[in-house]
Amino acid sequence: MTAPVSLKDAPPGRYRVVGVEAEEKEDQSLLDNLGLKPGDLVEVLHASEREIPAGPLLLKLPTGKVVLGRGMAQLIQVQMGEKILCLNELFPGENGKIVAVLGGEKNLKLFERLHLKPGVKVWVESVFQDELLYLAIDGKEEVFGEGEAAKIWVRKGQQLIQPNFLKPGESAVVEDILGGDLVVENLRKKGVIPGKTITFLRKESSQEWTVVPRQVVGAVHNGKEFFLCQEVASAILLEKI
Repeated sequence: MTAPVSLKDAPPGRYRVVGVEAEEKEDQSLLDNLGLKPGDLVEVLHASEREIPAGPLLLKLPTGKVVLGRGMAQLIQVQMGEKILCLNELFPGENGKIVAVLGGEKNLKLFERLHLKPGVKVWVESVFQDELLYLAIDGKEEVFGEGEAAKIWVRKGQQLIQPNFLKPGESAVVEDILGGDLVVENLRKKGVIPGKTITFLRKESSQEWTVVPRQVVGAVHNGKEFFLCQEVASAILLEKI
């Protein structure tokens, strides 16, 4: 009997899972959603460096459009064909069905408010790169990244939208902020609090979207291909069969 090896270090071949235990809760949630458990068989494909889009995503849903920062997008798993990927790995023009939201009940409720929940089909319309939004609050000009602005929800007439969708010169009232205490505090420092009126001034773009490298490990479980970053893959112990 050979010594167990982590998925991160396993050469291509067939293996039996002997342990699944991650140090971080978010990583464990990801593994739980994959359904991996001791005794399961997996086919290790290869470890490689994939490129993923950089920058916040403009998403199209059956209910409308939303902007989502990369950090939040990587907490959503989607199925594209036979592959399970993180939402931030999809390129413009690609689509998938949401199969899991990682990070616990708080994130699940947050994404539900954006209509991003398991079973929903989502299309990546475009990826923003270094775009800055200039908003006026209490007569003072403040600068926001696309992802940062996407955490703010404003009311414009009967619409509840993200300020990313306002047009130059349009104003709206801050209704809510989606995010934890740190997000709320950072936005408060810029004057963004519920009840405040903000005015969209302009948007500045530096360049088209680019890609960034990411080291991943590919494998097949129950006929479905999935990819994990090396840190998460190290939590899966295998034995060669």
